[in-house]
Amino acid sequence: MPSYLFSRRLSRSLIFLFLLLTFSCATQTGTKLVSEESQLAQIHRLGVSIIEETGFQVFISKDQMTGIGANAGGLVGLAVEHHIRENKDQAVASQFETVAAKINLKAFLLENTIDYLNQAGKFDSIVGVADPNTASANPDLDGVMTLTIKEWGLHVCPGNKELVQIAFNINSTLLLKQTNASIWERDDQYYAGKCYALQELESNSELFKGILHSAMDTVSGRIVNEMIFQ
Repeated sequence: MPSYLFSRRLSRSLIFLFLLLTFSCATQTGTKLVSEESQLAQIHRLGVSIIEETGFQVFISKDQMTGIGANAGGLVGLAVEHHIRENKDQAVASQFETVAAKINLKAFLLENTIDYLNQAGKFDSIVGVADPNTASANPDLDGVMTLTIKEWGLHVCPGNKELVQIAFNINSTLLLKQTNASIWERDDQYYAGKCYALQELESNSELFKGILHSAMDTVSGRIVNEMIFQ
């Protein structure tokens, strides 16, 4: 049995306690609104929507931009260097096309987010919704939580350019329908934390899928924790 399937059977309560230790999170890259208990208390029926703006990408070469191109040819040189590195990353990404296409990232993030929200026990009912715009007009919902996956893929590990890790850039918002305004928002880069040799992931699709599923499980728990308890 794959390790990520076994981990799904662990108590959600126990996993919740380890979120801050098992998954690193960069400083927020955008707007942050902190929810208040009184605002959350107005939401009894919550809809959750997942948006994926881009598919799997590789940022390994772009993470190592040196600026040499800019020194040699100004903005034109910098553009040339970026183009060369982007082509290298696309070549690496093509090695993962088959396995990445088989992973329904939206469905997995939705399932795990709803699981963690139920575990938190703050809302009477939680349902997945396909379109946050449509959901915001749904009279059966008091609030809509939207997670937008802006980017996800492989990045270089800090301090070791020979290793890579999975990372996600996710914008998270919570809309209170009564005021039709966001009462909570984060725009963060989440890193899986554990690093691997690129060749190891390229040659072992099950390892790649297991790492991705485990990371997404922890990301969803971390986001719910940030929304409700911070």
